[in-house]
Amino acid sequence: MPRYAILINASLTTEGKGKASPDTLAAVGEFNEEMHAVSALLSGEGLRPTSDGYRVRFSATEDEVAILNGPFDLKDQSTISGGWAIKVKDGEEALSWAKRISRLRGMEEFNVTEEQKQREEALRAEVEGKQ
Repeated sequence: MPRYAILINASLTTEGKGKASPDTLAAVGEFNEEMHAVSALLSGEGLRPTSDGYRVRFSATEDEVAILNGPFDLKDQSTISGGWAIKVKDGEEALSWAKRISRLRGMEEFNVTEEQKQREEALRAEVEGKQ
């Protein structure tokens, strides 16, 4: 089966300027568990805020490497804050999963409950054990 990446654009929430509600965090955890239950989930990751990041640009014609320090402007929608790697039968199925993703942009930087953190860690260990 082919693999697909569902990438999430950075937002004010992922930049630490907002908070996801406990209900949203719970919904994302349930979504991850649902994908895992049908063996679609390969991984799901949230990234650090752009203030901790870099952009590395390679020249196509020269051996130059340009390194830009974060934070980055979120307006151009080219900054990724996380996403999922999934393994499904085709692009149509990948899109059906993508359409169900909430607007949440990752869990590491938010105020998750201890129960939500434990569920996420258990699911991550189970997913990694199947690969």
